[in-house]
Amino acid sequence: MTYKQFIEAVVVAIVAIFILSWLYKDPPQVIAPVEAEEMWEYQLTPELKKLAECESGMNPTALNAVDSNGKRSVGLLQFQDATFVMWAKRIDPYKKWDIWNPEHQIEVAKWAFIHNYQHHWGCWKKI
Repeated sequence: MTYKQFIEAVVVAIVAIFILSWLYKDPPQVIAPVEAEEMWEYQLTPELKKLAECESGMNPTALNAVDSNGKRSVGLLQFQDATFVMWAKRIDPYKKWDIWNPEHQIEVAKWAFIHNYQHHWGCWKKI
């Protein structure tokens, strides 16, 4: 192999590596502005944000096993099971509601505010 053939082989190899790396590169990563778990924060009205800060410290997994009335309160807005189910079913009786889902809690709380049920939260008096 001559020097010229060697250089040509090296150039062909480099070009082949470049072309193959370009063809098989990873697609560009789309970076979401917010993690999916945090999207619920953008659904909070100012009043609901204050309520969530007071009730759970903005913690969607907060659990108060024994609330002031002896029942458990859960999630971002500290719903009690019976209240959450009753109000959620009034909004949409066919939807699969999840008391632990902060988006569902926000939807139900917005409905409650529209229907003047804010007084059901102890923190409502504080905000």
